[in-house]
Amino acid sequence: MLKLEEPISAAEAGRRLGVDDRHLYLRVNDLARALGERWKRNLRNRQRANREQAKAAVKAACRQLIESGQGCSLREVRQIVPGEVLDAVEGVFDLIREAREELG
Repeated sequence: MLKLEEPISAAEAGRRLGVDDRHLYLRVNDLARALGERWKRNLRNRQRANREQAKAAVKAACRQLIESGQGCSLREVRQIVPGEVLDAVEGVFDLIREAREELG
């Protein structure tokens, strides 16, 4: 399971094997910990990539709004940036604030 292309959590490994994930930690602790660390690392990488994508989209939307003479608020940004991009990250208000600061 450590060699799967897409990392899985220890809980998912337990489901696939038909055992509780706590038993994985009891019986094969090293493997369960390795699965968990790989899963967490992949999760952090996806979150970082999602944030970069959202930051670029928010900055482009703010640039467009400012050039058209509108304010750069969440309401206006949501009309331009797809919901799945914004919903994939935390701190959308911070992204908008950063974009406004960068754009001046």
